[in-house]
Amino acid sequence: MMGSMCLHSFIFFIGLLQFFFGTNSALKVENFRLFKPKLILKADTWNIIPCAFHTRRPLNPSHVKLEWGFIPKGRKDYQPLVRLYGDHVRTALPAFADRFQLFKPLVAKGNCSLVINPTVIEDSGTYQVTLTIKEKVFKPLSSIKIQVVHQLKGGSRSARMNDETTTKPTSTTIAPNQETTATTADDRDFIDKTILPGLKGKEKIFGISVIAVASFLVLFSLLGLFVWFADKQMKKEKIGDVESPPSSSSSDNEEES
Repeated sequence: MMGSMCLHSFIFFIGLLQFFFGTNSALKVENFRLFKPKLILKADTWNIIPCAFHTRRPLNPSHVKLEWGFIPKGRKDYQPLVRLYGDHVRTALPAFADRFQLFKPLVAKGNCSLVINPTVIEDSGTYQVTLTIKEKVFKPLSSIKIQVVHQLKGGSRSARMNDETTTKPTSTTIAPNQETTATTADDRDFIDKTILPGLKGKEKIFGISVIAVASFLVLFSLLGLFVWFADKQMKKEKIGDVESPPSSSSSDNEEES
């Protein structure tokens, strides 16, 4: 009885692990977006093109592929920029290695942003991002147009210092323009809490819950095995007592004879 109970406990435990940590083929990518249809960036500055996605279950980094590319302004051909294969990041050209970067440890957590440092005028164009999880391809609903402009020259020294300070942001640098607005409070909040840290509170709660349930099942299974072995040992001892004749009776028979 206890043996079958232990077996059922192990089966339930394995099924629970498969439920939480199953293959990524059933994962659904949600809220895969680039935030804005167009950004205007200043040349010779550090910039980031925000990108994020969400999955209900954690991703295995080895199953994730990400590619950024763009169609240069005035051209029609697509130019790959940088690719991520699990833990490996490669650029399409050696000259791109120092300018185009990804947040490699955070991609599997939903941060697919592209870093450009420094930005040059030739970076203007339409940027596209593609996410592949176990050969299933995902794309955001739209691409994003990037326009790179020269920084304004002249002005006082203090003005230039202020301009240099504002061109080294923790998020995307956006020049004033009617076609796009500055990053809103909601966007900043999303970037600060989701893109940059890369660790969500829900993931922590999920991990703690799984560990707690798994620990309980392991302890329950071990306790069941201990009781089963103890019961089996007791049965063996009883059978041995029945099969072996009492020593006292044999000695009495010898005295009578």
